[in-house]
Amino acid sequence: MHDPIFSKENYLLKAGHYPEINHREKAILAKLELIDKSDTRLVGLYYLVLWDLFLIGEREDSTYIERLTLARLLRYLYTYESGIILMGKKEPFAVNEISSKQIREFQDVVKKQLSETFLMVRLHEDAEFHFARKTWSCENASQWPPDKRTIEVLETTTFAMKYMNQDKPVRIVIDKDTIDLIISMEEERVIDEKRTYLGRFLSFINKYATKYGYFHHQENTISIPDALFLYDTLVLLEFVQPNQLTDEHDKYLFIKKELKNGK
Repeated sequence: MHDPIFSKENYLLKAGHYPEINHREKAILAKLELIDKSDTRLVGLYYLVLWDLFLIGEREDSTYIERLTLARLLRYLYTYESGIILMGKKEPFAVNEISSKQIREFQDVVKKQLSETFLMVRLHEDAEFHFARKTWSCENASQWPPDKRTIEVLETTTFAMKYMNQDKPVRIVIDKDTIDLIISMEEERVIDEKRTYLGRFLSFINKYATKYGYFHHQENTISIPDALFLYDTLVLLEFVQPNQLTDEHDKYLFIKKELKNGK
């Protein structure tokens, strides 16, 4: 067996970036307290589960939710480019006007924030793609005026390439012509993330549990004992109800199906 990287020390190091603990993490931590610490396989497996909760858990999807929110806001600003009049509910005669100039300035801010939710971005057609944070940190050093700026992002996820029917990273210019495309893609992604979450969660555990010797290596499948561990973990985390399945073979088939969905 390889030296385990899914240890308490490594978990706490990663958890330091996310100090809040949800009820599922508490359930695993409570389970760990009951394990004989000499059982390195079981300890490693449960710390792997904790790691998985961080990597593809609720926090992973926050970027996509932010992207969809910003894209919808940008479309709203494109719709009302001539200006917006705001009226108070309690004071209907209290009117505030947002001018077209202010709308355009707000559009630039939102476009920048939206671009930062993608992995890479470039600011005009002759530039190279760079990581978003690096690109925007050099903005003030640019020699070309902001009105000539074209923000193009690179979407590298498998989902986006499949959605766009491409076999390479997708290039998208953030502008009025493409904002509906971005929104429709992200709305579909939200549905896909929910549909495939369980499978992705299990696939990550299966992949690394096999790599580090916690699971038995079986080509394109999983052993019954390892599948039953995954099923029991889903029950512990309240992903499935305790009495949803009782037969071991049914549990095994359930895990195999979800692993296939997670690919």
